Amino acid sequence: MRKWSVDEFEGLVRHQLTDSDVPVELIAGKIVPLPYGDVLVQQVMSLRQQIQQHLDQQGVEGLVVRSHSPIRIDNYSELKPALTLASQTAAVDEPNIHWVLEITDQAIDSHPRRVLYAKRAIADYWHLSTQTMELRIHRALSGANYQTHRLLMVGDQANLTVLPSLHLRVREPLPLYFLTRTARGQRTYVSTALPLQIC
Repeated sequence: MRKWSVDEFEGLVRHQLTDSDVPVELIAGKIVPLPYGDVLVQQVMSLRQQIQQHLDQQGVEGLVVRSHSPIRIDNYSELKPALTLASQTAAVDEPNIHWVLEITDQAIDSHPRRVLYAKRAIADYWHLSTQTMELRIHRALSGANYQTHRLLMVGDQANLTVLPSLHLRVREPLPLYFLTRTARGQRTYVSTALPLQIC
């Protein structure tokens, strides 16, 4: 199997030449789809706006929250986490990203994201599983690995290392109902709200 470089990958994405119909990222030279769907993307955007409002209300300067912003790890990996908190001048290849939130439907990350984020020296890496409703927090970087690991269940909350005033809580997922119009009439379908909220 071919190993793609970040430069080649960005060229494929720019010209829409990937085989996937969904957004993709690059892990160890392999192109993989992002681990969440379109509905979850909208919920992540909503959480991003809430966090940005918190920054504004607290008068925090120099930090910005981004959604699905690419992070270049090395020549063969470029990740697109759900949310990042970074210094306002941070580019994708600069080391001042302070917090990353990954969201997947798997209990444990099947790809080596934790190792890659540690390699990128990101001090606060959170992984939220929509399957188990568990939030795993990895901190205390030492070399290319995290030394502390905390597991949060529904009802638990934690704050960001770089922003202690911001607390996020794991909550029971709430069903969201969507109404769409099709050629055969209206159709209602159910999705699940993001099980993470500001508290």
